Amino acid sequence: MADDEIVQQLTDIHQTLELIALLLAVVALSQGFFGLVAGGVAILLLVGNSIIRAL
Repeated sequence: MADDEIVQQLTDIHQTLELIALLLAVVALSQGFFGLVAGGVAILLLVGNSIIRAL
């Protein structure tokens, strides 16, 4: 397996994990005050991370 294939697979795994984290954060938003805070912070971190990586 070539290095570029490994990098692509790791990138795909990372994107999948980010999507799962985003979905869990959205679910947490509906779980009361602490879920709202935790979900909101998680979404901000995920969006911020995506923006920084895109720059």
